[in-house]
Amino acid sequence: MITVTASTRSTVLFFVMLVLIGLAISTALPFYAARVNDLGYHSFCPFAPWSTLGLLLGAGLAWSIRQYLDDQVKRDRANPS
Repeated sequence: MITVTASTRSTVLFFVMLVLIGLAISTALPFYAARVNDLGYHSFCPFAPWSTLGLLLGAGLAWSIRQYLDDQVKRDRANPS
């Protein structure tokens, strides 16, 4: 069985969050595309702003999970059984 330390898990979730935020920003950047997005301009992703919102939702979910798990570790350290 593979065990992952709390620090490694927190770092990986933080990295995932940063990648998703970076991708969300890149989907809304102006870029030549065959289709106009729902906002009325050509962007890197023709499905903007929906793809942007989906990626930001994923980043928020990764942040929430990271915060919850970090709080659990802090609680366990404060109240050892």
